[in-house]
Amino acid sequence: MSDIFEEVEEAVRHEQYMKLWKRYRFVVIGAAVALVLGVAGYQGWTYWKQQQSIKNSERFAAALAIVDEQGTAEAVTALEEVAKENPSGYGVLARFRIAGEHQKAGDKAAAVGALDALSNDTAVPKALRDLARLQSVMLDLDDAAPDALEGRLAPLLNEANPFYASATELMGYIAMKKGDDEKARTLFQTLVDGTEAPGGVRSRAQRMLTVLGAE
Repeated sequence: MSDIFEEVEEAVRHEQYMKLWKRYRFVVIGAAVALVLGVAGYQGWTYWKQQQSIKNSERFAAALAIVDEQGTAEAVTALEEVAKENPSGYGVLARFRIAGEHQKAGDKAAAVGALDALSNDTAVPKALRDLARLQSVMLDLDDAAPDALEGRLAPLLNEANPFYASATELMGYIAMKKGDDEKARTLFQTLVDGTEAPGGVRSRAQRMLTVLGAE
């Protein structure tokens, strides 16, 4: 008798499973298909990204060849094409190189403009935006108004920022430009006393303290 009850119980369980399967089979199958397609899609996307990276690398290399072989105008045009086709990655490198080409050609205003555009582009990673901001101020140090320069550096004057030491150094030069030697001494002394500033920055700060007559 026990075998009969076991068979009945098994049949009931089987019937319940079949009912559940009939009710949810499309959901389960759909989820399985979605999983397979998702994995395949991710693998396809990864492959596509790799191929795009290779293509962008080749385009960037070709643009650099033009930089070496032709004039600034041709180089900038080629680099702008790279930046247009690939807004991130090599495109960002191309935009930095465009600024460098303008600077090399003696067009400081165009170089600063290119760097400012980078620093204000929220699609660019923050560290690179900050680097562009720092380079822009460095180029503009002799020409721009001191107060404007200080405002542009303000976002970098956070000790957690990787460019904090360099920004503080520039703030010292700006203070000297304004004739505020006391503030300049304080800024340079902060760099000398700190342990986070790179050796080169600390060394220059020490020399500036000597120039300013600090004890």
